[in-house]
Amino acid sequence: MTPAKLRACDLAVCEGMCCHDGAWLEPEEVRTLRRLVFRRRAELPGVPDRFLVEVPGAHKTATRPHEYLSPSFPNHFPRTRCVFCLPDARCSLQVLAEADGVDRWAYKPRACWLHPLRENAERLLPPPEDPAEDWDRTATYPGYVASTECGRNRGDGAPWHEVLGEECSRWRPRG
Repeated sequence: MTPAKLRACDLAVCEGMCCHDGAWLEPEEVRTLRRLVFRRRAELPGVPDRFLVEVPGAHKTATRPHEYLSPSFPNHFPRTRCVFCLPDARCSLQVLAEADGVDRWAYKPRACWLHPLRENAERLLPPPEDPAEDWDRTATYPGYVASTECGRNRGDGAPWHEVLGEECSRWRPRG
């Protein structure tokens, strides 16, 4: 079996389609975002007062309507985008971290900087080679990661661990 082949993220092509539904957050990320927005709201343009959504047993970032222009935007994705996503598809949390001179992913949710990878307790999991094996695929939902530009297995790509080398080198198991 050959490893999944990917192409690097290109926001000009995908417009941040991975941000379409916001980001699911770990409890410590909820606390970090609340502190950051409370203290630095002026530096996070356009972030609304309701920037988090509480769902049973979890939190995620809120979304706002967004009209994607990309012809490859999946039809099953809602036409929304995370409230931390800037008009040019960059993440305002990452931009703020870079301006602060800290690690560019210091404020960004783990699920965001790891995309299109998933993790278990021992290792990182590459995107599935076959879209039919997408982790989020159900009988009524075609999937998530394999539907995004950077999560699609591509013949013209490079092995996933090379394309996502920075993410792989930074990753540490939780706890």
